[in-house]
Amino acid sequence: MIHTLPMGFWQGLLLPCRAAEGAAPARAEAPLKVMISGAPASGKGTQCRMIVEKYGLVHISTGDLLRAEVSSGTDIGKKAKEYMDSGMLVPDQVVTDMVVSRLSQPDVRERGWLLDGYPRSYAQAQSLESMKIRPDIFILLEVPDDNLIDRCVGRRLDPVTGKIYHVKNFPPENEEISARLTTRSDDTFEKVKSRLETYKQNSEAVIPTYSDLLNQIDGNRPVEVIFREIESMLQKICTNASEKKLAKTNGKPPDTTASKKEWRGIPTRLNNIPHSREIRKYFYDDVIQATKRAIEDKKTRLQIDINIPELNPEMEPSWSL
Repeated sequence: MIHTLPMGFWQGLLLPCRAAEGAAPARAEAPLKVMISGAPASGKGTQCRMIVEKYGLVHISTGDLLRAEVSSGTDIGKKAKEYMDSGMLVPDQVVTDMVVSRLSQPDVRERGWLLDGYPRSYAQAQSLESMKIRPDIFILLEVPDDNLIDRCVGRRLDPVTGKIYHVKNFPPENEEISARLTTRSDDTFEKVKSRLETYKQNSEAVIPTYSDLLNQIDGNRPVEVIFREIESMLQKICTNASEKKLAKTNGKPPDTTASKKEWRGIPTRLNNIPHSREIRKYFYDDVIQATKRAIEDKKTRLQIDINIPELNPEMEPSWSL
Protein backbone atom coordinates (compact mmCIF):
# COMPACT_ATOMS: atom_id res chain seq x y z
CA MET A 1 0.00 0.00 0.00
CA ILE A 2 1.34 3.48 -0.92
CA HIS A 3 -0.09 6.40 1.01
CA THR A 4 0.89 9.93 -0.06
CA LEU A 5 0.77 13.01 2.14
CA PRO A 6 1.27 16.68 1.15
CA MET A 7 4.82 17.90 0.50
CA GLY A 8 6.72 18.65 3.70
CA PHE A 9 4.14 16.80 5.75
CA TRP A 10 5.83 13.40 5.83
CA GLN A 11 7.96 14.12 8.85
CA GLY A 12 8.58 13.08 12.42
CA LEU A 13 7.26 9.54 12.25
CA LEU A 14 8.53 6.02 12.72
CA LEU A 15 6.39 3.51 10.83
CA PRO A 16 7.51 -0.08 11.44
CA CYS A 17 5.71 -1.96 8.65
CA ARG A 18 5.36 -5.69 8.42
CA ALA A 19 3.66 -7.32 5.45
CA ALA A 20 2.22 -10.79 5.84
CA GLU A 21 4.16 -12.13 2.89
CA GLY A 22 3.04 -15.52 1.63
CA ALA A 23 0.31 -15.71 4.24
CA ALA A 24 -3.30 -16.45 3.41
CA PRO A 25 -5.67 -13.46 3.59
CA ALA A 26 -7.00 -12.84 7.05
CA ARG A 27 -10.49 -14.16 7.66
CA ALA A 28 -13.33 -11.89 8.67
CA GLU A 29 -13.63 -13.26 12.20
CA ALA A 30 -13.78 -17.05 12.22
CA PRO A 31 -14.49 -19.57 9.46
CA LEU A 32 -18.14 -20.02 8.52
CA LYS A 33 -20.07 -22.72 10.35
CA VAL A 34 -23.20 -23.84 8.54
CA MET A 35 -25.84 -26.48 9.19
CA ILE A 36 -28.22 -27.46 6.42
CA SER A 37 -31.23 -29.72 6.83
CA GLY A 38 -33.91 -31.08 4.55
CA ALA A 39 -35.88 -34.21 3.82
CA PRO A 40 -34.56 -36.89 1.46
CA ALA A 41 -34.37 -35.48 -2.11
CA SER A 42 -34.91 -31.90 -0.90
CA GLY A 43 -31.87 -30.75 -2.87
CA LYS A 44 -29.43 -30.56 0.02
CA GLY A 45 -26.65 -32.27 -1.90
CA THR A 46 -26.80 -29.83 -4.80
CA GLN A 47 -26.85 -26.78 -2.55
CA CYS A 48 -24.01 -28.19 -0.45
CA ARG A 49 -21.81 -28.55 -3.53
CA MET A 50 -22.51 -24.95 -4.52
CA ILE A 51 -21.82 -23.65 -1.01
CA VAL A 52 -18.52 -25.55 -0.81
CA GLU A 53 -17.45 -24.27 -4.23
CA LYS A 54 -18.27 -20.67 -3.28
CA TYR A 55 -16.97 -20.55 0.29
CA GLY A 56 -14.44 -23.40 0.51
CA LEU A 57 -16.07 -25.00 3.55
CA VAL A 58 -15.42 -28.62 4.47
CA HIS A 59 -18.54 -30.62 3.63
CA ILE A 60 -19.34 -33.08 6.40
CA SER A 61 -22.13 -35.47 5.51
CA THR A 62 -23.14 -38.07 8.03
CA GLY A 63 -24.38 -40.16 5.13
CA ASP A 64 -20.93 -40.15 3.54
CA LEU A 65 -19.26 -40.94 6.86
CA LEU A 66 -21.59 -43.85 7.48
CA ARG A 67 -21.38 -45.20 3.93
CA ALA A 68 -17.61 -45.22 4.26
CA GLU A 69 -17.97 -47.37 7.37
CA VAL A 70 -20.44 -49.68 5.59
CA SER A 71 -18.13 -50.01 2.59
CA SER A 72 -15.22 -50.85 4.88
CA GLY A 73 -17.28 -53.52 6.63
CA THR A 74 -16.53 -52.22 10.11
CA ASP A 75 -18.68 -53.14 13.10
CA ILE A 76 -20.22 -49.67 13.06
CA GLY A 77 -20.80 -50.03 9.32
CA LYS A 78 -22.60 -53.35 9.69
CA LYS A 79 -24.84 -51.99 12.41
CA ALA A 80 -25.56 -48.84 10.40
CA LYS A 81 -26.41 -50.86 7.29
CA GLU A 82 -29.22 -52.66 9.10
CA TYR A 83 -30.92 -49.35 9.85
CA MET A 84 -30.21 -47.80 6.44
CA ASP A 85 -31.62 -50.80 4.58
CA SER A 86 -34.82 -50.63 6.61
CA GLY A 87 -35.26 -46.92 5.88
CA MET A 88 -34.59 -45.86 9.48
CA LEU A 89 -32.16 -43.32 10.84
CA VAL A 90 -28.97 -44.62 12.41
CA PRO A 91 -28.91 -44.26 16.24
CA ASP A 92 -27.30 -41.14 17.67
CA GLN A 93 -24.36 -42.82 19.35
CA VAL A 94 -23.22 -44.45 16.12
CA VAL A 95 -22.63 -41.14 14.36
CA THR A 96 -21.86 -38.65 17.13
CA ASP A 97 -18.25 -39.69 17.72
CA MET A 98 -17.48 -39.70 13.99
CA VAL A 99 -18.90 -36.21 13.48
CA VAL A 100 -17.16 -34.64 16.46
CA SER A 101 -13.87 -36.24 15.46
CA ARG A 102 -14.18 -34.81 11.95
CA LEU A 103 -14.96 -31.34 13.27
CA SER A 104 -11.74 -31.37 15.25
CA GLN A 105 -9.52 -31.91 12.20
CA PRO A 106 -7.14 -29.07 11.14
CA ASP A 107 -8.72 -28.50 7.71
CA VAL A 108 -12.14 -27.98 9.29
CA ARG A 109 -10.80 -25.53 11.86
CA GLU A 110 -9.04 -23.56 9.14
CA ARG A 111 -11.71 -23.53 6.42
CA GLY A 112 -14.95 -23.83 8.37
CA TRP A 113 -17.61 -26.49 8.05
CA LEU A 114 -20.89 -27.36 6.39
CA LEU A 115 -22.78 -30.00 8.36
CA ASP A 116 -25.17 -31.87 6.09
CA GLY A 117 -27.62 -34.21 7.79
CA TYR A 118 -26.51 -33.62 11.37
CA PRO A 119 -27.91 -33.17 13.92
CA ARG A 120 -30.96 -35.26 13.07
CA SER A 121 -32.38 -35.61 16.55
CA TYR A 122 -32.77 -33.68 19.77
CA ALA A 123 -30.13 -35.84 21.46
CA GLN A 124 -27.58 -35.10 18.71
CA ALA A 125 -28.31 -31.38 18.88
CA GLN A 126 -27.86 -31.38 22.63
CA SER A 127 -24.60 -33.29 22.30
CA LEU A 128 -23.22 -30.48 20.14
CA GLU A 129 -24.61 -27.83 22.49
CA SER A 130 -22.88 -29.48 25.44
CA MET A 131 -19.58 -29.21 23.55
CA LYS A 132 -20.31 -25.59 22.58
CA ILE A 133 -20.42 -26.48 18.89
CA ARG A 134 -22.87 -24.08 17.23
CA PRO A 135 -23.39 -22.95 13.64
CA ASP A 136 -23.63 -19.39 12.38
CA ILE A 137 -26.81 -20.34 10.53
CA PHE A 138 -29.24 -23.25 10.32
CA ILE A 139 -30.68 -23.62 6.81
CA LEU A 140 -33.88 -25.64 6.37
CA LEU A 141 -34.94 -26.62 2.84
CA GLU A 142 -38.68 -27.20 2.58
CA VAL A 143 -40.29 -29.22 -0.24
CA PRO A 144 -43.85 -30.70 -0.34
CA ASP A 145 -44.06 -34.44 0.38
CA ASP A 146 -45.48 -35.35 -3.03
CA ASN A 147 -42.53 -33.74 -4.77
CA LEU A 148 -40.06 -35.46 -2.46
CA ILE A 149 -41.59 -38.89 -3.07
CA ASP A 150 -41.52 -38.37 -6.84
CA ARG A 151 -37.88 -37.28 -6.71
CA CYS A 152 -36.85 -40.34 -4.69
CA VAL A 153 -38.84 -43.05 -6.42
CA GLY A 154 -37.75 -41.86 -9.86
CA ARG A 155 -34.10 -41.56 -8.89
CA ARG A 156 -31.55 -43.88 -10.52
CA LEU A 157 -27.84 -44.44 -9.91
CA ASP A 158 -25.15 -45.12 -12.50
CA PRO A 159 -22.84 -47.60 -10.72
CA VAL A 160 -20.01 -46.82 -13.15
CA THR A 161 -19.83 -43.03 -12.81
CA GLY A 162 -21.76 -42.53 -9.59
CA LYS A 163 -23.99 -40.03 -11.40
CA ILE A 164 -27.61 -39.65 -10.28
CA TYR A 165 -30.42 -39.59 -12.86
CA HIS A 166 -34.21 -39.29 -12.71
CA VAL A 167 -36.50 -41.24 -15.01
CA LYS A 168 -38.59 -38.13 -15.80
CA ASN A 169 -36.68 -35.02 -14.78
CA PHE A 170 -33.14 -36.05 -15.73
CA PRO A 171 -33.06 -39.17 -17.94
CA PRO A 172 -29.75 -40.81 -18.99
CA GLU A 173 -28.01 -39.63 -22.16
CA ASN A 174 -28.20 -42.97 -24.00
CA GLU A 175 -29.47 -46.55 -23.87
CA GLU A 176 -26.13 -47.93 -22.70
CA ILE A 177 -26.25 -45.85 -19.55
CA SER A 178 -29.96 -46.52 -19.09
CA ALA A 179 -29.38 -50.28 -19.15
CA ARG A 180 -26.95 -50.23 -16.25
CA LEU A 181 -28.85 -47.85 -13.94
CA THR A 182 -29.86 -49.17 -10.54
CA THR A 183 -32.30 -48.11 -7.86
CA ARG A 184 -30.91 -47.50 -4.40
CA SER A 185 -32.28 -49.89 -1.82
CA ASP A 186 -33.78 -47.03 0.20
CA ASP A 187 -35.53 -45.36 -2.79
CA THR A 188 -38.66 -47.53 -2.90
CA PHE A 189 -42.04 -45.89 -2.21
CA GLU A 190 -42.54 -47.58 1.16
CA LYS A 191 -39.07 -46.76 2.44
CA VAL A 192 -39.27 -43.18 1.23
CA LYS A 193 -42.55 -42.69 3.11
CA SER A 194 -40.98 -44.19 6.21
CA ARG A 195 -37.91 -41.97 5.91
CA LEU A 196 -40.06 -38.86 5.50
CA GLU A 197 -42.04 -39.62 8.63
CA THR A 198 -38.89 -40.30 10.61
CA TYR A 199 -37.29 -37.12 9.27
CA LYS A 200 -40.28 -35.00 10.28
CA GLN A 201 -40.34 -36.35 13.81
CA ASN A 202 -36.65 -35.72 14.34
CA SER A 203 -36.63 -32.37 12.55
CA GLU A 204 -39.37 -31.07 14.81
CA ALA A 205 -37.22 -32.05 17.78
CA VAL A 206 -34.05 -30.38 16.43
CA ILE A 207 -35.39 -27.05 15.17
CA PRO A 208 -36.13 -25.51 18.62
CA THR A 209 -32.43 -25.79 19.52
CA TYR A 210 -31.54 -23.54 16.58
CA SER A 211 -34.65 -21.35 16.43
CA ASP A 212 -32.52 -18.21 16.75
CA LEU A 213 -30.41 -19.29 13.75
CA LEU A 214 -33.15 -20.84 11.62
CA ASN A 215 -33.62 -19.77 7.99
CA GLN A 216 -36.38 -21.61 6.12
CA ILE A 217 -36.03 -21.75 2.34
CA ASP A 218 -38.50 -22.86 -0.32
CA GLY A 219 -36.69 -25.78 -1.95
CA ASN A 220 -39.25 -26.28 -4.70
CA ARG A 221 -37.65 -23.70 -6.99
CA PRO A 222 -34.80 -23.70 -9.54
CA VAL A 223 -31.42 -24.57 -8.07
CA GLU A 224 -29.88 -21.21 -8.96
CA VAL A 225 -32.69 -19.26 -7.31
CA ILE A 226 -32.34 -21.24 -4.10
CA PHE A 227 -28.59 -20.75 -4.03
CA ARG A 228 -28.85 -16.98 -4.54
CA GLU A 229 -30.99 -16.81 -1.42
CA ILE A 230 -28.52 -18.93 0.56
CA GLU A 231 -25.60 -16.90 -0.77
CA SER A 232 -27.25 -13.68 0.38
CA MET A 233 -27.65 -15.09 3.89
CA LEU A 234 -24.06 -16.30 4.13
CA GLN A 235 -22.68 -13.07 2.73
CA LYS A 236 -24.54 -11.14 5.41
CA ILE A 237 -22.90 -13.31 8.08
CA CYS A 238 -19.46 -12.66 6.57
CA THR A 239 -20.10 -8.92 6.41
CA ASN A 240 -21.27 -8.75 10.00
CA ALA A 241 -18.22 -10.73 11.13
CA SER A 242 -15.92 -8.34 9.25
CA GLU A 243 -17.55 -5.33 10.87
CA LYS A 244 -17.20 -6.87 14.32
CA LYS A 245 -13.54 -7.60 13.74
CA LEU A 246 -12.92 -4.08 12.49
CA ALA A 247 -14.61 -2.68 15.58
CA LYS A 248 -12.38 -4.83 17.78
CA THR A 249 -9.32 -3.75 15.82
CA ASN A 250 -10.21 -0.09 16.25
CA GLY A 251 -10.65 -0.49 19.97
CA LYS A 252 -7.67 -2.76 20.63
CA PRO A 253 -4.07 -2.58 19.39
CA PRO A 254 -2.90 -5.51 17.26
CA ASP A 255 -0.43 -8.04 18.57
CA THR A 256 3.04 -6.50 18.53
CA THR A 257 4.91 -9.35 20.19
CA ALA A 258 6.80 -10.28 17.02
CA SER A 259 10.57 -9.95 17.03
CA LYS A 260 11.86 -6.47 16.20
CA LYS A 261 13.89 -8.03 13.39
CA GLU A 262 10.62 -8.85 11.65
CA TRP A 263 9.66 -5.18 11.45
CA ARG A 264 10.94 -2.89 8.73
CA GLY A 265 11.29 0.63 10.12
CA ILE A 266 10.72 3.70 7.97
CA PRO A 267 12.32 6.60 9.91
CA THR A 268 11.56 10.20 8.97
CA ARG A 269 12.33 13.53 10.59
CA LEU A 270 10.30 16.60 11.34
CA ASN A 271 11.79 19.88 10.26
CA ASN A 272 12.47 22.39 12.97
CA ILE A 273 9.24 24.32 12.45
CA PRO A 274 6.51 23.18 14.84
CA HIS A 275 3.22 22.54 13.07
CA SER A 276 -0.04 23.91 14.39
CA ARG A 277 -2.29 21.65 16.44
CA GLU A 278 -4.82 21.55 13.59
CA ILE A 279 -2.21 20.36 11.09
CA ARG A 280 -0.88 17.74 13.50
CA LYS A 281 -4.41 16.45 14.13
CA TYR A 282 -5.04 16.20 10.39
CA PHE A 283 -1.76 14.32 9.97
CA TYR A 284 -2.51 11.79 12.70
CA ASP A 285 -6.08 11.23 11.48
CA ASP A 286 -4.81 10.69 7.94
CA VAL A 287 -2.33 8.05 9.07
CA ILE A 288 -5.00 6.30 11.13
CA GLN A 289 -7.34 6.11 8.14
CA ALA A 290 -4.54 4.80 5.92
CA THR A 291 -3.82 2.08 8.45
CA LYS A 292 -7.49 1.10 8.69
CA ARG A 293 -7.66 0.77 4.92
CA ALA A 294 -4.57 -1.44 4.91
CA ILE A 295 -6.16 -3.73 7.48
CA GLU A 296 -9.50 -3.84 5.65
CA ASP A 297 -7.75 -4.64 2.36
CA LYS A 298 -5.99 -7.55 4.11
CA LYS A 299 -2.77 -6.65 2.32
CA THR A 300 -0.54 -5.65 5.19
CA ARG A 301 -0.41 -5.25 8.91
CA LEU A 302 0.93 -1.99 10.28
CA GLN A 303 2.22 -0.88 13.63
CA ILE A 304 2.52 2.87 14.02
CA ASP A 305 4.66 4.39 16.77
CA ILE A 306 4.61 8.15 17.20
CA ASN A 307 7.24 9.60 19.48
CA ILE A 308 7.69 13.34 18.99
CA PRO A 309 6.90 14.91 22.39
CA GLU A 310 9.19 17.90 21.82
CA LEU A 311 6.86 19.15 19.10
CA ASN A 312 3.66 17.68 20.49
CA PRO A 313 3.69 18.30 24.23
CA GLU A 314 -0.01 17.46 24.55
CA MET A 315 0.55 13.99 23.04
CA GLU A 316 1.61 10.92 24.95
CA PRO A 317 5.33 10.10 24.34
CA SER A 318 4.38 6.85 22.62
CA TRP A 319 1.19 5.82 20.85
CA SER A 320 0.31 2.77 18.82
CA LEU A 321 -2.52 1.67 16.56
